[in-house]
Amino acid sequence: MKAYFALPLAGALAALALPAAAQTGNPAGVAPDTRMSAPGKPAPSQPNYQDQVFLHQMHQGGSAEVALGRLADSKADSDRIRELARHLVQDHDKVNNRVADLAGKMKTDLPKELDRERQAVADRLDRLSGADFDRAWLEAQTQEHQKAAQLLVWEIGSGQDADLQAFARETLPIIYQHLEMIAQVAGQATGQVAELREERQEPPPSPPPASAAAAIAPCRPGGGPLN
Repeated sequence: MKAYFALPLAGALAALALPAAAQTGNPAGVAPDTRMSAPGKPAPSQPNYQDQVFLHQMHQGGSAEVALGRLADSKADSDRIRELARHLVQDHDKVNNRVADLAGKMKTDLPKELDRERQAVADRLDRLSGADFDRAWLEAQTQEHQKAAQLLVWEIGSGQDADLQAFARETLPIIYQHLEMIAQVAGQATGQVAELREERQEPPPSPPPASAAAAIAPCRPGGGPLN
């Protein structure tokens, strides 16, 4: 598992290790009406376009995490998945509150509903049950956390606002911890399903569920705001 996780984690840790001053302040992408404290230096709480996209996407992803976590707490077959879901909800509630506070400070409106892609995932999961739900939920959680990790690294390197960049550096280790937890539970769940199928002499599913190693593999760069 760690072999697949090492590359994205190494890049993230490199970003986190840089001094805050070296990471802060990217005047690229600022709106024409941005207030400046000095020529070429936006005043505090003046997010550039990258910051605004970051806030929107963090809010969307965090809202989806909480919604899917609560869904798993009520529907999952596995006790470990329900326990994991409650942990994720607790952490993402805190992260979402920080995002809302930062957006308010920067006078940036946040979406009130999930985007179509995330709502479609939630609707699909709501129609599943049992082991099918558990497997699909773990895959959805993996994908959403991979997006969040990419987004946070992107903000650290491309954002303008120092508070947002500090928030991204603080939050990134939490997301990587979640990915590790999801991979551990996914590996255990896959093993338990295989044992049950062997006992019942059932054929394996086709295609097989994603392994824990595949779950941790980094996303292909691109898509959404990261282009």
